[in-house]
Amino acid sequence: MAMLVTGVTAEMLTDTSLPTHYEMMCAVRQKLEDWSPAIFIGYNSLRFDEAMLRSAFYQNLLPIYLTNTNGNGRTDALQLMQASTIFSPGALTIPLNEKGRPVFKLDQLAPANGFSHENAHDALADVEATIFMTKKAASAAPELWKRLRNAAEKRIVTDFIENTDAFLLTEFFYNKGYSRIVAPIGQHPVNSNTIFAVTLDDGFEALTTAQGSALEDLLVKTPRPIRRLKTNASPLITSLEAMEKYKALDLPSLQNIEQRASFLKSAPEIKSRIIDAMLAIEGEYEEDEEAEVEERIYEDFYSAADDRRIHAFHQANWDQRAKIANTFEDDRLKELGKRLIYFHAPETLNQPDAQVFEKCIAIRYATDEIEPSWLTPNAALAALDDTLKEAANPKDKTLLKGLEAIYHQKAAKFLI
Repeated sequence: MAMLVTGVTAEMLTDTSLPTHYEMMCAVRQKLEDWSPAIFIGYNSLRFDEAMLRSAFYQNLLPIYLTNTNGNGRTDALQLMQASTIFSPGALTIPLNEKGRPVFKLDQLAPANGFSHENAHDALADVEATIFMTKKAASAAPELWKRLRNAAEKRIVTDFIENTDAFLLTEFFYNKGYSRIVAPIGQHPVNSNTIFAVTLDDGFEALTTAQGSALEDLLVKTPRPIRRLKTNASPLITSLEAMEKYKALDLPSLQNIEQRASFLKSAPEIKSRIIDAMLAIEGEYEEDEEAEVEERIYEDFYSAADDRRIHAFHQANWDQRAKIANTFEDDRLKELGKRLIYFHAPETLNQPDAQVFEKCIAIRYATDEIEPSWLTPNAALAALDDTLKEAANPKDKTLLKGLEAIYHQKAAKFLI
């Protein structure tokens, strides 16, 4: 389906004159570092592009957190568009669907605001549309843009939360905004980027007095009384002082809010009890010993020694890389490094290592698992067959047939 949208063909996928995935990601890394320090902005990037980018960096032994470390920050243009409807209504023209609900799809939003989006879903066209809409929103709603710009930097968000007893948190679910006044109660003990915050609404008293299973029952009610903020993911936060501009939000009395926030600030035992209950509901994190290497991206940070080996790996030729890969302390790096070598210069790997990867691929092709964490050939061919039946455009049919040929070629090579 992605190939139908983007027009990428089977010939492009198999053209050896084009960069490999590793070569492409090295070029992407170099370009992002050339721009750094910077604020990186995409459209729906925090939920989609950033995860894809991190995974690609991880699998190619590149800096996983490049976009929000070493002076860099990140925010999302989609969030800016959504927030404008609450904090600067009328600043942008928001199209509506047949049910009268706002539509934030870039290929509809950008043309509604004056952008010629004839090549929607072409990578460059989407970038240009994102730039156009971000500039338009920044010009039409400068105060909102400043807040989003500041929220892109983790240190600014962290400083704000540490020095604020209560603030307005705005979140979007299915394009609908929800604004709640909250008070921060502490960090997640494992992930310091996650902050727990209590909603200071009329259920506050019950929440602060409940204990044990009664507290856990309150915590899982909808809407959830405890919010999780990610300080490195551009949360939309507003100071109580600035809320005077947004009386239309129909929020509770500030007098009650300040009293509740003050009470909570001086009650560390209540904050600890709530966090402990949240962690009990969440359950202890346990490493999955059978997890695929791709799924282990957030397992741990690399040692300083392994960071030096990573640098040496990228500087070396493929012959030398095989030797370096064997010296990694982190087993993830060892596997990913050897996998890169297998795909680019298999002749430099010793025979046992090469056979490990051949067997791994064969197992993935012929898996007996009911729901594996990868796309199996049978599932892929079934989906492809359904898509071919629905494709009316001869160009699309040709493109899909090319992909089908690749599947069969790979299956013939790796099926055991």
